[in-house]
Amino acid sequence: MAKTYEAMQRKGPVSLTGWNYLDLNNNKQLGDIEKKILFSRKKDNCQVFNFTSSRRHEGVTTVLSNLVNYMDKQKTDRKILLVDANFVSPRLHTVFNVPNDKGIAEALLEDIYLNEIVSQVSSKISLLTCGRNIGQFSNSFDQERFVDLMSDCKKQYDCIFIDSSAVLTSNDSLSTAVASDMTFLIIKSMHVQKEAALKTKALLINKECVIGGVVLNNVHHVIPNWMYRIL
Repeated sequence: MAKTYEAMQRKGPVSLTGWNYLDLNNNKQLGDIEKKILFSRKKDNCQVFNFTSSRRHEGVTTVLSNLVNYMDKQKTDRKILLVDANFVSPRLHTVFNVPNDKGIAEALLEDIYLNEIVSQVSSKISLLTCGRNIGQFSNSFDQERFVDLMSDCKKQYDCIFIDSSAVLTSNDSLSTAVASDMTFLIIKSMHVQKEAALKTKALLINKECVIGGVVLNNVHHVIPNWMYRIL
C-alpha cells in the first residue's frame, strides 16, 4: 500500500505542505480505511483513532500521512487533528514542515492551551507535534493527562488520528492506544514475523483496546511468468 519515505521524497504528487504522497492507481485502500473510520464515528461515536505497529519502520507515518492527504481532498468540512505521539521517532513535524517547539510534551508538563501548540496544515487538517521535551517523560508517560488532552481535542475536532510508537519497542504506545477509541495495526509485508503481530494484538486486547483493522503495508505483487511473455 505504501512506499518507503525515501521513495516518497524522490517522486510523487505534492500536496498539503509539499510532502510527496503516494500516487496510488487505486485509492480503494485509503477509501476503505476512511469508510471504517466514518462508520465507527457514526455508529459508536468514535473520534480518536490510533495507528501503531509491532516494530519500528513499518510505515505508520507513511500510511497515516497518505490517509490524511486523501481525506483532505474530500468535499467535506470535517476538521481533523493529526497527533504525533511517536516519542521514539517523531516525524510528522518534518513531514508537514511545522515547528516542533511546543507539543504533547509541553501540554503534559505545563498548563498550556491547545491552540498554543497546534499548527494548521490546511483548512481541514491541524497537527499536534510531540514537542521538544519528550525526554523528560518518555519513561513515565502520564496516561491520565494524555486522556484529558484527547478529551479537550474532541471538543474542537471531528476526527483525531494518533501516530503512535511501535507496541513492542515502546511502553508509551499502549498508553496512547488506551486513550483512543479505536486502533489500527500497520503491518509491513514480508517484514514482521507472525508471532510479533500476534503478540502485539494480544497486548492491545489485554488493555481492552478496540482493534479497527489491520493495514498491510509495502505489498509487492509478483507478475506471473506467463504475463511477462505477453507484455
